[in-house]
Amino acid sequence: MLAARMQQRAPPQQAQRRRAAGAAPAAAAPRLPARPTHWRRAVRTASTTDAGAPVGATATAPRPAGGEGAPAAAPAPAPGIGGDAFSWHRAWWPVAVESQLDPSRPTAAMVLGVPLVIWRPAEGGWAVLEDRCPHRLAPLSEGRIEPSDSTLQCVYHGWRFDGSGACRDIPQIEDPKARATACSSGRACARSFPCQAKGGLLWVWMDAKSPPPPDAAPPVAEEIGREGWTLLGGDWFMRDLEYGFDTLHENLHDPSHIPFTHHGIMGNARREIATPLGEIKTEAAPSAKGFRLWRDTAPFKIPSRMETVNNFVAPCLNSTVQKTATGRTFMLQFYGVPVAPGKSKLFAGFVTNAKLPPLARKLAGAFDWVFHLGQQVVLDSDAYLLHVQERLLQASPAGGWRQSFYLPATADTGIITFRTWMDQVGGGSIPWPLGTDARLGPALPREVVMDRWAQHCRHCKSCRRAVTWIERLRAACTAAAAVAAPVGAFALLAAAAGAWPGAGAGAAGAGGWGPAAPLGLACLALAAAALLARRALQRLWSRFHFTDYVHADVK
Repeated sequence: MLAARMQQRAPPQQAQRRRAAGAAPAAAAPRLPARPTHWRRAVRTASTTDAGAPVGATATAPRPAGGEGAPAAAPAPAPGIGGDAFSWHRAWWPVAVESQLDPSRPTAAMVLGVPLVIWRPAEGGWAVLEDRCPHRLAPLSEGRIEPSDSTLQCVYHGWRFDGSGACRDIPQIEDPKARATACSSGRACARSFPCQAKGGLLWVWMDAKSPPPPDAAPPVAEEIGREGWTLLGGDWFMRDLEYGFDTLHENLHDPSHIPFTHHGIMGNARREIATPLGEIKTEAAPSAKGFRLWRDTAPFKIPSRMETVNNFVAPCLNSTVQKTATGRTFMLQFYGVPVAPGKSKLFAGFVTNAKLPPLARKLAGAFDWVFHLGQQVVLDSDAYLLHVQERLLQASPAGGWRQSFYLPATADTGIITFRTWMDQVGGGSIPWPLGTDARLGPALPREVVMDRWAQHCRHCKSCRRAVTWIERLRAACTAAAAVAAPVGAFALLAAAAGAWPGAGAGAAGAGGWGPAAPLGLACLALAAAALLARRALQRLWSRFHFTDYVHADVK
């Protein structure tokens, strides 16, 4: 039904809604053929957007401001409210948790709709290339690291690339001089993006045309890694999400949903102690650098007032700093990354100066999968409603968020401020590569939206190790039950019949069970315990894959 309503929205109606919302109509995108008329046009396409993203064959219609999921052409970088220029691509974006990367194989990623491949070349450090071979556009992330020289090899035809993206070998050309000439061609190179590791994350600069200026640095809090400060859980938590960048950040700027959506799973937040937020001050107005909000009230009852500063550092960091009356500081660092229309990636870190026992820190690092399971529940509790919400916003006949949302409370200040920043600084939408169909389809099944394995666990070494041990223990419990149950049953039957070796004649008839009885009972008890343990392990295994979150069932 949503898809049908979206198809009925004609471009003139969209333009009319934009004018009604006070936004200037976007320039019409050039009409290009649906696909190249000849294979050479696709293979030889070398033009790019202003950010270096490949220009596709199809340009979608401009998107109304305020909806991340509507069809859009890639807008030019918008001027900031404060006068500074803002570009989505000339910025550092987190692309991976460094400790989770495997240097022995390439890793696929995506930022701003651009497919990337991460790998460790011979030069050391990490390298990020566009995830397509210039030969026939095969994904390089499906390739391998050549042991002889640590180049990245495309497994389609064996072309190899170094950390700068330069082609080092084309096996199909026999003559050494012709091979060297072909490899030195710019068309044989894979597009390379600057990257660096900082604060436990790998960052990528998404403008492949020009390097970052010297004063541009990834927005990492200086407290991370400093003595006296602890990153809870031992490392960053990452999860892919089935809703878009703007929906994610809108949610992160909305503290009043916590006692309702995250009832009983985030500290003391509960529905029955929810309270209205007091004054929210704008300490830094929206600009190309972001904005900053301040408050000293919480969305639920707490013993004393707590100062909270919410700092949005463009384009991706939501930093919430809470200071208590006792001098403790708790920092919630959230990086929201646009992956594709209706998809985003979250990197979360929780930093505090509260003193923790050394043993607690070691256990947190060794069993960080326990911490991760807790974060999974929190994200699941609003995953599906956000997934549906952005589809309803896109299909809303009212137009943009200003007409579709009703935001009368002080608690809505953060939402309004972020959406205003998106419109006036961010150009109203993410500049997806041309050819990207940004229309959102029907809502996905709950099992897909809350698929913990696909979205986190398969990328997390700790969670994968935990699942491996759970599966081994589960198999051991199954085997133990399979052996112990029949042995116990046989022992009891034999003892009851007096047929157990060594049992006296007529032992059963005299009312005795013989020496087999204790063995039989022990084996049956072992079988029962093994089955109960297997059931518990199965429930734990499910928590790494899919556990539905139904708010009506949460008391």
